[in-house]
Amino acid sequence: MAVKLNTKPALMVSYVYLKNFEAHKHEYDIRNWAMDSGAFSAWNSGTEIDLNKYIDDCLRLLDEDKQLIEIFSLDVIPGGRAGVSQSQATDLSFKNLEKMWGAGVSAIPTYHAGEPEEVLLELAANYPKIALGGMVPLRAKAKPFIKECFARIWPKPIHGFGICNQKILMEFPFHSVDITTWETGPCRFGRYQSLGGSNPGIRGGKQNLRSEVEYYLKLERKLQGRWKCEMEILDNLPQKHPELKLVHRGTGREKTAFGKKKVEIKLVYFPLDELMKKSLRNPNKKGAANE
Repeated sequence: MAVKLNTKPALMVSYVYLKNFEAHKHEYDIRNWAMDSGAFSAWNSGTEIDLNKYIDDCLRLLDEDKQLIEIFSLDVIPGGRAGVSQSQATDLSFKNLEKMWGAGVSAIPTYHAGEPEEVLLELAANYPKIALGGMVPLRAKAKPFIKECFARIWPKPIHGFGICNQKILMEFPFHSVDITTWETGPCRFGRYQSLGGSNPGIRGGKQNLRSEVEYYLKLERKLQGRWKCEMEILDNLPQKHPELKLVHRGTGREKTAFGKKKVEIKLVYFPLDELMKKSLRNPNKKGAANE
């Protein structure tokens, strides 16, 4: 059976930004969404997320919003102000997971880089889908970590937190991943995947990012073709194809990126003399003019 082409994005919404999302969701033209607990954002800011309130909001949203298809468990991250050890964080995360399932929330657990292998095996054996997280500090070692995880638990539906490298996505059959670079790439670093990953020198918060959304929808369709056979053997899933979830951070750029009101995408042309000046300032830089 042919996979229906996706023309609307799927989103990943952090619980930290839920109020903003709910206030503006009616303005978005999306396919579905998933909710992350926001544990990492809370850990970074030194705040805590109330598990009971998280569960209550999960139950409310599951009842009210049929576009919510997945919820991720509230993890406890080691370190931080509380000084929680790795083993303590793992135990507390398990307790949160069990409480969420006991309350009727089929939360997806996360296996973090650095945890014992038996944690990965236990999660894979007892839950329908798991996530891989904590890979940012690994950098170049992230790929070997992913490879070892897949070798131990595949076939298993796996979500990859923060996996946006196309080569990795084409090499491993993730059931889903979440992407922040659709927004942070252009706005923070001036890097546009829709322009081949180039940096035309434009960044900031006033860009129309619809072209970046279209790029990731196209990549998603490419992954659907790449992993069609692998996805067919996975069971009990809301969708039988890889899904790229665009991370919603409540910045206000979402309305132009995937709002119901379509915004015309205007091409930006840069004066050739200005581009040459930038290039000639550093003649040794890759791509600079050498004549």
